[in-house]
Amino acid sequence: MGSVPEESVAAAPEVVFRSRLPDIEIPNEQTLQSYCFAKMSEVGSRPCIIDGQTGASYTYAEVESLSRKAAAGLRRMGVGPAGGRGEPEPVLQQGGRAAVPAAAVPHLLAQLGAAGGAARRVGDGDHAQVRHRRAGGAGARARHHDRALRAAHRGGDRQEPPGDRRRPRLHPHGHVRRRAHGQGAAGRLHGQDPQRRARPGYGMTEAGPVLAMCLAFAKEPFKVKSGSCGTVVRNAALKIVDPDTGASLGRNQPGEICIRGEQIMKGYLNDPESTKNTIDKDGWLHTGDIGLVDDDDEIFIVDRLKEIIKYKGFQVAPAELEALLITHPEIKDAAVVSLKDDLAGEVPVAFVMRIEGSEITEDDIKKFVAKEVVFYKRIHKVFFTDSIPKNPSGKILRKDLRARLAAGIPS
Repeated sequence: MGSVPEESVAAAPEVVFRSRLPDIEIPNEQTLQSYCFAKMSEVGSRPCIIDGQTGASYTYAEVESLSRKAAAGLRRMGVGPAGGRGEPEPVLQQGGRAAVPAAAVPHLLAQLGAAGGAARRVGDGDHAQVRHRRAGGAGARARHHDRALRAAHRGGDRQEPPGDRRRPRLHPHGHVRRRAHGQGAAGRLHGQDPQRRARPGYGMTEAGPVLAMCLAFAKEPFKVKSGSCGTVVRNAALKIVDPDTGASLGRNQPGEICIRGEQIMKGYLNDPESTKNTIDKDGWLHTGDIGLVDDDDEIFIVDRLKEIIKYKGFQVAPAELEALLITHPEIKDAAVVSLKDDLAGEVPVAFVMRIEGSEITEDDIKKFVAKEVVFYKRIHKVFFTDSIPKNPSGKILRKDLRARLAAGIPS
């Protein structure tokens, strides 16, 4: 989550960005479930969700049935529309199939809702429409929920979870039309996908969860730029603000990304302070991400606000330097963090994994980076390491690296 500045600058007018596609009518009188399953008679037997690890498949009819059982179980536990969770975790059994915790079913429905809301993000009609794709694994949503990885089943083709999750492998099956992915460091993915079938998006749970989507997915596709995560979704507004003053920024100026619309959360459960620090009085949700919007309304993510390195007042994004470092043929992986400095305040330093047999030196790496960046983004020290600490979804655990620096044992 982001952080709302204590005082916002109101002198300059707000620069608000919207989708390049028109807003659409979303029926508020329907529940999400009735909306998603409106065409059940036509699509009930088609695969709805495929578990990317086990291969277990659930049809639309099965998911709809499980969701109703989950709702009944929660109601018997005394859980009402206002939220709140009971202590026991009810378990649902369907025939000889593995048990499904009831608490997981709403999560599955949320994923189905995200799939059904594709028209809201990129479609061209006047009304939102749920897209039920053809059977045979061609359109079922397959996700590695516990690892935040997606396995895109397309007639047997899929993106496997590799050992190094920052370098996903694409199987060369030409019948794959497109892949959607999130997270940063997408350069490697695009490098292995010359036909540009992999298209990034951008989102966070609190925001609905999708903030931006690549318009190459539209019925009449738009050209997109490498490194862009798309344009803001329809029926929403986005702005870029100075994280220190709250002032609205114009195009091509990096700042904190803020989103507003009916799709964002109402707040954190029983945590008004965190809610206040994330959603300001005007309804803008502060994402905590630094990014910019270019002249074509495309959004580019720079880094997390809390990860930015402050070098003599200049802002240095670790993700930018990491993306540069891993382009070196002798660097397997890299992470950049800040190191306290008496003169500059903070300086960027790098933890680097060399490929097997490499003899690249610290000086070689410093020179490689210095040729590509301005003076304040140069790497000041390099620590060679056998591994880069990451969480299960592949995000770098920078706090672990900063702790190693503070302890004086970086390697």
